[in-house]
Order: sequence, then C-alpha cells, then structure tokens
Amino acid sequence: MRILKRILGIFLFSVMGKQTKIAIIVLGALILIGGGLFYYHYYYQPPVNYLIPGVPYYGFYNHFFDADSSVITSVADILDYWGDERFNLTDLMGLFTKSGIFTSGNLQNFFKENGYETYRWTSTQEGGELSQIKKFVNDNKKTPVLVYQNRSVDSRRIAKGFRVVIGVLDRDKKIVVHDHDFGNNYEISYENFQKMFQVDTRAILAVWPSNDLIRDIKGPDFNKTYSNRLTAMDKVGELLIKGADSLIFYDKGDYERSVHLHRELVEDPGFSYFPPAHRIIMLGFLVNSQLRLSSTTPTVIDEVIKFINAEMLPLNNNLSASYDGWTEQVEFFKNHGYSVDKFAQPYYFLGKAYLYKEEKTLAKRNFEEALKIYPNHKPSQDALEELK
Repeated sequence: MRILKRILGIFLFSVMGKQTKIAIIVLGALILIGGGLFYYHYYYQPPVNYLIPGVPYYGFYNHFFDADSSVITSVADILDYWGDERFNLTDLMGLFTKSGIFTSGNLQNFFKENGYETYRWTSTQEGGELSQIKKFVNDNKKTPVLVYQNRSVDSRRIAKGFRVVIGVLDRDKKIVVHDHDFGNNYEISYENFQKMFQVDTRAILAVWPSNDLIRDIKGPDFNKTYSNRLTAMDKVGELLIKGADSLIFYDKGDYERSVHLHRELVEDPGFSYFPPAHRIIMLGFLVNSQLRLSSTTPTVIDEVIKFINAEMLPLNNNLSASYDGWTEQVEFFKNHGYSVDKFAQPYYFLGKAYLYKEEKTLAKRNFEEALKIYPNHKPSQDALEELK
C-alpha cells in the first residue's frame, strides 16, 4: 500500500504544470524557513558562557556584623550593581528583618515600589530554571537574577534563602553566584543548582531600572573587578548552613538539636578558618543554647563555665586584627567605638552561668567586667539591675 501511494504521488507531481510545481516547492521552503525562525525565536537558546562584570558582593565575609541575612545581602548586591544609592544596609535591615520569611513575590513588590521593572517566573515542575535565567544573564541583558533555594545541596539542611546568579557557563555546566554563605563568584554545577530548588519555592526574579529610574541612579560599573575568593569561603560555607539550622531550632525551642548542630560546627576542623571575633560569637551561640537546655542542671553549668574559660576567653584579645584576608572585624571595632579589642559576650555568659548556680557575687563581677569592655551592653546592664 505504501509503495502504491508513493508511486501515485510521483505520478501526480509529474503531471502537474511547471508553475504549480514551483509554487509547491516555494511554499514548502517557506514553511520550513518559517518553522525554523519560529523555533529559533521562541525555543532555541544559543549556548551562554558569560559572567556579568562588576556585580558587588555582600555576604557573611564582609557584612556579618551589620547584615547577616541572605535576603538583605542579596538585595544589596542588586541595588549596588545598578548604582542605586537610596538604601544602605541599615535601611534594608529595617525593611527586611532577620526573623521575617520572604519570598520572591515579596522582593518583586519591593523593587516595583521603588521604580524597577521586574520579571518573576515560578513553576511547580522541575526544569526550566536555567532557560529562564539565560534570558537575563547574558552579554546582551547583563541582568543578575535572584533565586530562592535551599542554602545547601545537603538534603539534611533545612535553611532556605536567596542568592544572586551572576554567570552561566554552559561549557562547564556551572552557574556562578554571589552567595551569602559560600562567598563571591561561587560556582555550582547545574545538577546541584537544580537540586536546591524546592517544588513550592521554584522561582527566579530579574529586576532592572525603569526608564524613569535610570535618570536618578548611577547604573552599572562594568570596570569593577571581582575580588579573589577567600580561602575560608571553600572551607566554612557548609558550617554556616549548620549554624543557620541551629538557630532555626533555637527559635523553635528545640535547644537539644540546636546544641547538637552548633557543637558539630565548632568542633569541625574548618572552624579554625573563622577569625577569632567570629569564633567567639559562634561559641557564644553554643553556650547560650546549652544554658537554655541545662539551666537546672548544676553539673552541666559547671561544664559550661569551664568551656567559656578554656575556649572563649583565650580567644578574646586583639579581635580587630586582620585575619587571613578578613578585614570586616577591623571596620566593626573602629565604627562601633570599642576601646579594647575584646567582646563583652564571654563575661556576660559567665555571669548568666553563675546566676544559675545562685553565685550572685561571681555573676555580678562578670557582668561588671562585660560593661568595662562595652559600657552599652544592655543584657549586662539589665542583669545588674535585677541583682540590686
């Protein structure tokens, strides 16, 4: 039957007039060309191998002391990239509190209200994210993209947050991001990048200045170069996610799980890559959770006191010194008026521990020591007031 149809088709074509044959050939060619153009315009994406130049980085490694939040630092990346100086980090801290839960929809509203055009894509189906991102992260658009994902590819971690896509490398099958926890110019494989999307939070957000806003901001500076990644960025990123999870459990009142995760953090070999100032604060998180968990157990309180004396106090000197490329703590001490390179925190926790043991004289002594270091340390002020 197929052979007969083919013979019939050849016969019909052979008996057609010359003009009819030409018309059919031209029509077929036009259909092929039109179909190709339609596919190219709507579906085909040429390979992208591009890193947007000059996207500033805000994150843990340079703003831990004043904006330790992935939503705030990611928004700051975008605003600074477009040369928008209307908001500083203090402003953003007021708008996006650490305890708040923010979605790409919330951020879209923020940018729209402040003069930006936006494109937000969401889906409950796997796939499509890279294709959407490539519409903006290329040498034509040069538009960084916000994504909301799990903060780690480790399925045991529960913390979620924002990161900013600044590059797409099809040749290496990698995405390049500015990440609060993993640092600037952090490369993630396509496979891991897609794993970190959740079905209910699968979204990307691109923003760029409206024509009206362009007149009032500086615009991108493509001559800016990227800083080299700190060695610590490849060592402590996953530890920071554990810390984030620990704080989530702390806020839920699950102090046992909080202590477990923070103990894993401070006992990891990578913990030494943090500067002493950062280590003291993280040790303080652990101590605070331990005190909450064991406030009625005298033997455990004794262990906490020993821990503070053995682990925290020896670190509590010369905290503003630069440490292996970290410089933020230098600015922190300078800008906050510390007269000595120490934190009040270890002495405050010692005071709390002695209070649990009903040793009020030792508690008072440590609260007073904390105030010698930082006279405005309100927790110590309040504790002394209660001891009167």
